[in-house]
Amino acid sequence: MADVFNLILHSNLFNFAIFMLIIIVICAKVDVGAVLEKMRDKVVSEINNSKTAKEQADVEFKQADEDYSKLPQELENIANVAVQKSDSLSKQIALETEQKISNIEKNTQNILNAEQRHTTSALISKLGVKSVEFAMYDIIQELTKNPQMHDKFIEESIAKLDEVVL
Repeated sequence: MADVFNLILHSNLFNFAIFMLIIIVICAKVDVGAVLEKMRDKVVSEINNSKTAKEQADVEFKQADEDYSKLPQELENIANVAVQKSDSLSKQIALETEQKISNIEKNTQNILNAEQRHTTSALISKLGVKSVEFAMYDIIQELTKNPQMHDKFIEESIAKLDEVVL
């Protein structure tokens, strides 16, 4: 009997039966159906989340594709705006430059006219002084050459003074 008991103890069938008994006890204690249902629900939830993420990614991809297809037109619009702004700016700069050149020409002409008037005035003033000096020199020369003119000049001056005093 000891051999039979030893044989049963070491047989695979006995070990399998004990193993099955342990599994049945564990399954009875743990609600395997509920655990499997939870796992199934979790897998379904992950699948649904993946589908939602895929749909969102598809929407974002379509939006990015639309944006990308609009990019050449947007670049062309930006280039056109830049050309228009540069044309406008160059026209404005040209107009301002012409106005400044015109103002400089007017100011230069005014300065030239003022300098011309100043020079003319200075020349006339110097000419007047030189004329008076030359006339005085000429009168002195005449008086030196002809002393009776000196007497005549004195008499005429006295006569004029008498007229003024009267």
